[in-house]
Amino acid sequence: MKKVLGHTVWIAALALVGVVTAGFQADYLSRYRFGLADDIPDAFRYMSLEVSGYQAMQDQGAAAAMPIARELVRRRPVPSESLSLLGVAASARQDEALASEALVMAAGRGWRDRVAQLSMVMFAQSAEAHQVAAERVAALWGAGDASDAVYAATQAVLAEDGSREALAAILGSNPLWRGDFVNWAAGAVEPSLYLDLLHRARAHGARFDCRNIQGAAVRLLRGGSAEAAEKLWYGSCGADGESTSFAFSRPVGAAKRESPFGWSYPSDGGIDRQFVDEGRSVAIRYENGENMSLPLASRFSALKPGPHDVSARFTGEAPAIRIACNNPGNGAGLIIRLQLSESPARFVIPAGTCPAQAVDVLVPSGSGTVSSIVVE
Repeated sequence: MKKVLGHTVWIAALALVGVVTAGFQADYLSRYRFGLADDIPDAFRYMSLEVSGYQAMQDQGAAAAMPIARELVRRRPVPSESLSLLGVAASARQDEALASEALVMAAGRGWRDRVAQLSMVMFAQSAEAHQVAAERVAALWGAGDASDAVYAATQAVLAEDGSREALAAILGSNPLWRGDFVNWAAGAVEPSLYLDLLHRARAHGARFDCRNIQGAAVRLLRGGSAEAAEKLWYGSCGADGESTSFAFSRPVGAAKRESPFGWSYPSDGGIDRQFVDEGRSVAIRYENGENMSLPLASRFSALKPGPHDVSARFTGEAPAIRIACNNPGNGAGLIIRLQLSESPARFVIPAGTCPAQAVDVLVPSGSGTVSSIVVE
């Protein structure tokens, strides 16, 4: 009898553990499957209560969310998420004293709490507390929060001189997220502010990898910011004149510095290349097995407005050069396609609408050699 009773108690205990485990698992899952939130038994509600609070805020307003937020804080007063919901609900009800107190406490407890940190960025910016705003943005980047809200907050911080200086000082400590930040900001921040940020960061001791700078310069070129790309590259890693030299070079390894103005060699099938040294220059022997012209080499350039002459040395059928604009205001526009020869051919870069260019050298079907491209 005792054996049967003990066995029954054991089974009941296991069943209870299973029910409790399932309840907490369902509560955790509700953060990712919002439809479950209202079906979680009250004894197990925490994350589902947070979800219900934000849903109530969205659907019914602050009055409906406030009691849920207070209950969440009562059950779990320590985690920052509870205080974040209370702060947001209080702010929506224009109870700024409670909102400020709750969000400040949440931000201090949970550096990975997006709601609290974003709210602190907003409060700090409005109070001109630039150091606080920069620290909160840095915390979000450190947490790996790649969201539109974080990007928008970062842009707002970078637009203010004081908070830009504070964020530059943080970049000077060379945080792990520095490379991702540099690449993102190149395409998301006004170029003059971006260059100013990096200049200040260097003054605070920041060290930028040339591969990150190369990627950032390419983003600037694609956005039509040729002047900013040149300043960024020449001020960090490159040598003057790279943007106007059209000489071929051998492909560089992934570990080496590559100029954003250097040639790249598309790996699409149909064309084989062999790089041949010719004194101080490099020629490209090619075999194009397709019945159409294919890109032999591609690059960005920052040719100034006005007339330019282009010529080439080659064997086999004449290659062509294709030049397209990179201009975010007017989109990418084809400027010209010229058949190349050893005699200079003239083309014109229009003023105001073509600040940076994408250049392709196209070779016809068959084999040949292109020894040089000269643009003056």
